[in-house]
Amino acid sequence: MNYSESDLDLGNKEEFKAADNAVFATQGSYLTDIQKIILKGAWLGYTYEEIADKEGYSDNYLKRDVGPRLWKILSDALGEKVSKKNFRTALQRKLEEVRSSPPQEKKITGTQRDWGEAADVTMFYGRVQEISALEQWVVSDRCRVVTILGRGGIGKTALSVKLAQQVQDNFEYVIWRSLHHAPPIKDILAELIYFLSQNKETDLPENISLRVLRLLDYLRKHRCLLVLDGFDTVLHNSNNKEFHREYEGYLQLVGCIGETLHQSCLLLTSREKPRDFFLKEGTQRLKTLQLGGLNLEEGEQIIKSSQLHGTEASFEKIMKIYGGNPLLLKMVAPIIQDVFDGNVTDFVNSGKTVFSNIKNLFDQDFERLSRMEQDIMYWLAINREPVSLRELSEDLLQEVHPLELAEALESLRQRALLEKASGLFTQQPAFAEYTTDRFIKQICFELNTQQLVLFRSHALVKAQGKEYLRNAQTRYILQPIINQLFADSGSRKSITNHLHKIIKNLQERSPLQPGYTSGNILNLLCHMQVNLNGYDLSHLKIWQACLDVNLHQVNLAYSDLDKSVFLANFGSILAIEFSSNGQFLTAVDTSGATYIWHVPEMKLRHLSKGYNTWLRVATLSPDGQTLVCASDRTVKLGDVSTGQCLKSLRGHINSVCAVAVSPDSQVLASASYDGIVKLWFADTGESLATLHGDTDHITSLAFSPNGELLISGSSTGTIELWSVSSQKRLTTLQQHTSEIQSVAFSPDGQTLASSSSDHTIKLWSVSTCECLKTLQNHTSEIQSVAFSPDGQTLASSSDRTIKLWSVSTGECVTTFKGHTGQVRTVTFNPDGQTLASSSNDQIIKIWKVSTGQCIRTLRAYTNWAASLAFSSDGLMASGSNDTTIRLWNPENGENIRSLQGHTSRVQSVTFSPDNLTLVSASNDQTLKLWSVSTGECLITLHGHQDQVRSVAFHPDGSTIISGSDDRTVKLWDVTTGECLSTMQHPSQVRTVAVSLNGQIIISGSNDRTVRLWDFSTKQCYKILRGHTSCIKSVALSPDGQFLASGSEDGMVKLWDLSTGQCLQSLLADPSTIWAVVFSPDGQMLATNGDRCSVKLWDVTTGECLQSLQGHKSWVRAIAFSPDGQVVSSSQDETIKFWHIKTGECQKTLRTARPYESMNIADIEGLSDAQKTALRALGAVELS
Repeated sequence: MNYSESDLDLGNKEEFKAADNAVFATQGSYLTDIQKIILKGAWLGYTYEEIADKEGYSDNYLKRDVGPRLWKILSDALGEKVSKKNFRTALQRKLEEVRSSPPQEKKITGTQRDWGEAADVTMFYGRVQEISALEQWVVSDRCRVVTILGRGGIGKTALSVKLAQQVQDNFEYVIWRSLHHAPPIKDILAELIYFLSQNKETDLPENISLRVLRLLDYLRKHRCLLVLDGFDTVLHNSNNKEFHREYEGYLQLVGCIGETLHQSCLLLTSREKPRDFFLKEGTQRLKTLQLGGLNLEEGEQIIKSSQLHGTEASFEKIMKIYGGNPLLLKMVAPIIQDVFDGNVTDFVNSGKTVFSNIKNLFDQDFERLSRMEQDIMYWLAINREPVSLRELSEDLLQEVHPLELAEALESLRQRALLEKASGLFTQQPAFAEYTTDRFIKQICFELNTQQLVLFRSHALVKAQGKEYLRNAQTRYILQPIINQLFADSGSRKSITNHLHKIIKNLQERSPLQPGYTSGNILNLLCHMQVNLNGYDLSHLKIWQACLDVNLHQVNLAYSDLDKSVFLANFGSILAIEFSSNGQFLTAVDTSGATYIWHVPEMKLRHLSKGYNTWLRVATLSPDGQTLVCASDRTVKLGDVSTGQCLKSLRGHINSVCAVAVSPDSQVLASASYDGIVKLWFADTGESLATLHGDTDHITSLAFSPNGELLISGSSTGTIELWSVSSQKRLTTLQQHTSEIQSVAFSPDGQTLASSSSDHTIKLWSVSTCECLKTLQNHTSEIQSVAFSPDGQTLASSSDRTIKLWSVSTGECVTTFKGHTGQVRTVTFNPDGQTLASSSNDQIIKIWKVSTGQCIRTLRAYTNWAASLAFSSDGLMASGSNDTTIRLWNPENGENIRSLQGHTSRVQSVTFSPDNLTLVSASNDQTLKLWSVSTGECLITLHGHQDQVRSVAFHPDGSTIISGSDDRTVKLWDVTTGECLSTMQHPSQVRTVAVSLNGQIIISGSNDRTVRLWDFSTKQCYKILRGHTSCIKSVALSPDGQFLASGSEDGMVKLWDLSTGQCLQSLLADPSTIWAVVFSPDGQMLATNGDRCSVKLWDVTTGECLQSLQGHKSWVRAIAFSPDGQVVSSSQDETIKFWHIKTGECQKTLRTARPYESMNIADIEGLSDAQKTALRALGAVELS
């Protein structure tokens, strides 16, 4: 449906002009664009559906919202019932009425004027439309009472004077009076009568009613304009008994003028609407103009007349800050002139907008509000962005009927104290700043006096709110309160004791009292980094508390923890997907555990146990019901809701490294390190086909949206396109120069995206196999790519960042920053508005696509040690997943010292030969050198462009060797921290070591090779091949003759270091070998084994001497103590010491978990899944 050329001229039709003018006359504003669209479409006979289709709106929106409101507005404007059926006739009647209206009456000569305290309006800006509407009401329509409503400083007084001056010749008498000092009603009546009687009536009755009747006599006899400015003053005092009689007198005056026949007009200005006599507002004789701020052009006149200067953008911003309020602009102008040399740009960038003179004006506005209205204003300041009526209702402590809340919001809107757009409410920036400051002062007063009102009814921070808002609440509310409390009390201890006393009083006097008091106190204590261990927080309503801190031995029994936030306990995430309706987010970690969160508040609703093993790959079926995963050569299908393994698919002869599920969930695809791709029937688990490609290591798989095509990416950088039905390879795409990390089809199936370790993304045409674009901007391997639901945007994840790309132009649109580890997965919500990401530092983030703001962050705690090392004098160091390095006394298991400074997992630690220093390597791309005796970080080494996997000291202690995912081995000067040399690798370097004589550097890489480098020349002189997957660990025998390597292929290989010959191959585990290490005497080799074990091997015979059982999860690091004990660390978060001969565990070390012995007996407000997660982090239930 398209409008014809002639249709476009409808805006010039006289009927439309008459309607628009009538609406302006009653509403104070013209028809909106969408209202005009409906009016034009209806005039042409189109249905709502046709109009919506043409203009791109929802037909329900037009039919149920905009349309009915339009006909109601027209009904009020035209004075008759108007509908879509009869509006043509109604408009034509209005046009005839306009045409037949008598010409404007002649001007009156000899007008008597009394301007009283009227302001000088020589410098008056804008308000052309407003004056036109008022003049229409006052002169032409002969309205009896006209009111100008608006907040303080908006220009009501100036407008009333300007209007009175402009229309004075239409009246015999004009009198202007200010009510700002609340003069008695009898005095005002006396002044009016005295003036209208030309000073003749002086003996007036004391009775107010008789004086009003006397005044009405003059209003009938003469054409008079009475202006009463500041009517809100008498309204404000109406609750005071002393002023109530005066208030009633003013109501009587206005009521009689509005309801009695006469030829005069009363013009009022007020900050708020006097409901008592405005019940008939909108009728022909009673009109109200809601006065808003000046527009940009009008505001610029004030700004420039004050000799201020700046950019157009800065003018727009200052107008937005002060809502176009002319008085505020005039008040701030001298400050800008004096402090910022007249530069508006510098002022708006300073962030300070409320000053003492402005504050006084805002105080007057705020103090007129009811308690509920003040509560709403405080919540709007806390929320800091537009919120819905429903959200406000949930925030309020007291239950309020929706109609009552809507009424309060409308009252605030009419006073211009809040703004409403698309059903959401917010404050103007300057008033939001004022309200926040007022809130902080009141909270501090209440805390100091223990008279808790706002502190109970309002949250300082909304723990379950959007992250960027929670950060703002912390910065602008929580921290300033803490600063003031320190200024008042002087010490953290006194503040802590004071807050603790409030909690005790609550427990004793008002247990489980609804409110935010306890949550607010905990947020204050946590932000002050107070140690809460051992606190009794039982029998409390703990709402909106951020409890992602250590709470050892804290008693939370019988408390309500609604909307409070705790740490999660998931491992590294392999797969993450939104439900089809976007309401739930499911994630799978490396243990196979699945987690389901309800997206709006990110509350954990479901948790199913994993497979007690380390998964290499995992994905979810499109319907979200089935988990498909693999840790070795077997593909497992699991039920997401129960965690139960449904099927095991066997057939691969090498480890599985990629899986995918068809869109209809009927076919599965799996690929292994030998380049074999298998297709399976999902329902039966039977093999459908085996595909043999030209590559030997498949890294990624994806089905097309129609399920007819399968794409595979390989370690060599090639991509193969397969037909699922014929099981034939259709084509091979070859342009990437390194390993393919991820592949994805666009929603329409026409475009393919591939990401690679070569730091690029390529977009391919599926039909022509042509490379359409190459996207370059990442600085590391690109782990994941995903198309938006509309196919217009591509998301990619890599070097701690997420980037969004325009598919049509190939340009990088924006970059999301916030992760501290490598971002492994990204996925779009089906609504296209949000994006989820997960990183290897065990963080899940939800992002707002349009702005790049982080909405939610889920932080998981797992504290397993990724690396172990012993000094020659027996001190043990562990580098952990929680970014901490711990030094241990192995004899008594004491944690001597914790070294903190890294921001992501510590992958490797090693002592210097003299035992005085320790070097650590982290996923945060840095190395750190530490003093063992003091725990001080001596130097941080920067230079790697990706996570650093491994580190070693040169035997002479002068050089550090590091290997990184940026495909380099670097040598560093210990004293200066200078990078001495960089050796390039063709793939990610996962492990490094150095020979005892210091002449050979050994590196193991993702390219399945071990490389030997000459330390002097920095040249690779030998490559050891034989593994079929990436190398995870290397170790040198104490005598320096042998080298051991462990790989993802489950094999341990023993090499002759001098010849490079492979002496033995040991199948230590069906999956990955994370650790290999020689015993001090060189006779044994220790590796991780299957079923969470440690295996000890005879180096000479290759015989497995011992399998050490006891860990409950994957073993990640192994070390021999100087006295020959085997020590292992596991993802079960324990470090175990083993007797070599007996295989018995002699000692287990475990760092206290965040919620160790925290009592959660009979708590409320948490789901069963959340309670399970808390128990996994140490919580107990002790009644």
